[in-house]
Amino acid sequence: MARPFLIIATSVLPFTVQAHGNLHDAPANKPQPKFEINAAASLSYFSEGAAADDGYWRIKGALMGGHALPVAQGAGLDDALIFGRYRFNQNWQVRAKIASHNEGDHSYNLSLDNLSLQRSQLFEQDLTFEFGLMDAAFAHSASTHASHARFAERALLADVFWGGSIHDTGLRLTWQPRPNWRVGSELWSGDFFPATQGDGAASLFVQTEQHWGDWTLKAGAWGLKSAAEQRSDERYSAGHSHSNIATEDLPDVRFTGDSTLSGAWLALDFPAWQQLQPSLRYEWAQTGSSGELFNLDAAQKADYENHYKGMLLEPAVQLGQHEFSYRYERLALANTLSGTAATAIATDAYLTNAHTPERHTVQWAWQFNPKLATRLAYTHDQTQADAEQRWMLGVVWRDGK
Repeated sequence: MARPFLIIATSVLPFTVQAHGNLHDAPANKPQPKFEINAAASLSYFSEGAAADDGYWRIKGALMGGHALPVAQGAGLDDALIFGRYRFNQNWQVRAKIASHNEGDHSYNLSLDNLSLQRSQLFEQDLTFEFGLMDAAFAHSASTHASHARFAERALLADVFWGGSIHDTGLRLTWQPRPNWRVGSELWSGDFFPATQGDGAASLFVQTEQHWGDWTLKAGAWGLKSAAEQRSDERYSAGHSHSNIATEDLPDVRFTGDSTLSGAWLALDFPAWQQLQPSLRYEWAQTGSSGELFNLDAAQKADYENHYKGMLLEPAVQLGQHEFSYRYERLALANTLSGTAATAIATDAYLTNAHTPERHTVQWAWQFNPKLATRLAYTHDQTQADAEQRWMLGVVWRDGK
């Protein structure tokens, strides 16, 4: 039975990039073509993978799951997408997206990520209703692809807080009270981390876009509530693994309870100086979970609470066809377990941690063709106790937005 859940509200705090960001819809007064179709792909080579020597990618101190899969050593396709929309008339349109994703160790799947119907101008108001299989819009990093993101690797907070990227069946209602403001709510089936399918999730968000001369600010704040029943780490669960790694030696630890998430993001474009175009992106999120952890193999359980925080800071500067960027990421992970089996379950769930995970990435990108770009990145990865370094060389192709 689905658990009841409450939508939580957050106040506005002062980025979207490319086509899959928030505030991605064109203004209602801007003419749009009847039919659009676009495609994109990202190919990358990594000098080293992000997984540990045993093949698993788990950040010590964090319960993880969903599609939070590490980059693998060698060359591979990050993703390939075909997406588009068809407008029946001024108010009705259908959207669809087919994608191939890297599921770890250079294995791939082809999936229908989006298929939704949208109705705008409800009750002669600036209200939009959308339902079907959709990308989440509550947070900037909630639904991202390497082919439409600045960096080939997903943000750490996206992997830890919602399992990588959210594509789920649900409905969304958005209201535009003023031209530069949008308020929305989403109700989901819950087929994504940290929820479980059928137990539900709900979000509330507010977003804005402001212009002051040559300054541009895009920002949003959001809250999400979800419920889970016997949630396992499906990346490495026996019979349901998203990777090619054997899972028989990994304890089957599951979570039942509720999670409350909130966060904010902003993207600031500064006025150009000489030939330089600087920009800044910031994103912050926190989550708190309360419930029980079960080790099904040992028939043990413990009361459990966590409080995680994550942030990224991403300054960049563009010079003609070249962009130089830096991303700093940090996580703060706190877990509390109680009960006779608390110590054993904390060890089995990989929650004993005195380390602060961090990651630094420096990148140069060259848009040498309107549809083709190359990027070269260096990452100093301190998500594990022992720091690691890796290089990435990639090519991105985008046809359309």
